[in-house]
Amino acid sequence: MKKIIVLSSFFLATFAMAQTPAMIDHQVSFAQIENAPTYPGCADNDKDCFTQSISKAVSANMNTAAFSNITEKQKVVVMFTVDTEGNIVDIVTKSKNKALEAEARKVVSELPQMTAGTLSDGKKVAVTYTLPIVFESKIQKSLQNIVEPTRIQKN
Repeated sequence: MKKIIVLSSFFLATFAMAQTPAMIDHQVSFAQIENAPTYPGCADNDKDCFTQSISKAVSANMNTAAFSNITEKQKVVVMFTVDTEGNIVDIVTKSKNKALEAEARKVVSELPQMTAGTLSDGKKVAVTYTLPIVFESKIQKSLQNIVEPTRIQKN
């Protein structure tokens, strides 16, 4: 079991730090950046606001028709980079459902330009960010909200 955990941790770390030719040579993960990118309307270096704003924007702009026919909870992992100019680049998606991947990629590509992240010396750097998106059908949500049936006890 420990081997599986170590291998999966290694895989996730490798996936999170993978670079494509379009990436800038100075790149830092969101968890490690000293001064995070700033989403429009957020205070400088407010990682919580950045994360919440990304999540809200993705939820608000998601085309629900893309997942209206799913019957079970599905997940798409989206990794992207906020480059040194604040643009969203190098979007990578991973899911079993290609339609959900395409919709997630489209919505993330439409995120607004941001202020780039910087190192402590003020140098702008590209920052990688990973966003897990979970899709559920209305039926699944309804089933989760059903109260457990009352148990009838014999006298």
